[in-house]
Amino acid sequence: LEGMACRLAAQHMTEEEIAGLRQVLARHEQHAGLHANESYYQQEGELDLHYLIIQGSRNHMLHELLCSDLYHLVRMYRYRFSTTPERPQQAFSEHHRIIEAIADRDGELA
Repeated sequence: LEGMACRLAAQHMTEEEIAGLRQVLARHEQHAGLHANESYYQQEGELDLHYLIIQGSRNHMLHELLCSDLYHLVRMYRYRFSTTPERPQQAFSEHHRIIEAIADRDGELA
């Protein structure tokens, strides 16, 4: 479902929204846990790339599915998984590539 949201976000997000994704990612890059490759935990809402991309998809059904109770369950999973060795840098790198694919309007790559 998140892949579908990325595909749609590549079609629908404005340049301003994409710039906002880049700003959030730049904030994430400052986290000490990421630099130590110990953790990569995103805050909620406007500081969560997943949430912003789902909003940018402009798909009401995806928003309802992914931003309700399921959102909090997936966040708990991400938090647990974010402490797996090598995962913090890998996830950050994946987020960077996803944002660039959205900016390039490449929904399949996103």
